[in-house]
Amino acid sequence: MFLTSIFQKTIIGSFLATNMFVMSPFVLINTNENEIKVPEKERGATPISCQKDSQSKECVIELIEKYAKEHSVDRRFALDIAFCESSFKSEVYGDDGKAFGTYQFHKPTFELFSKKFKEEFGKELSYKDNEHGIELAMWALSNNKEHHWSCFKKIALR
Repeated sequence: MFLTSIFQKTIIGSFLATNMFVMSPFVLINTNENEIKVPEKERGATPISCQKDSQSKECVIELIEKYAKEHSVDRRFALDIAFCESSFKSEVYGDDGKAFGTYQFHKPTFELFSKKFKEEFGKELSYKDNEHGIELAMWALSNNKEHHWSCFKKIALR
């Protein structure tokens, strides 16, 4: 059986909601729910949409959902912040060139967080690698560091 994916996109207010169903002999993921069941052997696997275009919004959304699950972060919260910060873009600069990536990390913040991440997981992260930025953002959100994003305040006030 080959991998099959079906995307259904709808605009809800200012948030892009993506429902994705992936079927294979190994895994069934329904991202419409807050639960994503990924077998341990599938961790680290490249998301389907990222195999074609690692800069696409679909890839960014899949990476956010993957790392949100791994770090026990509410996927909708993670998606809301990413949409607010970058509209799910990966190669984007903000704050007059001081911030980069989907989660708009400033380099000093990225370096501080990635040092703590490395102590915990033993993995080096690169500032210009968007997947690393997404994984680090999920780690940060799981460690109560959401106040580092200006969009957190906007989302929290809704």
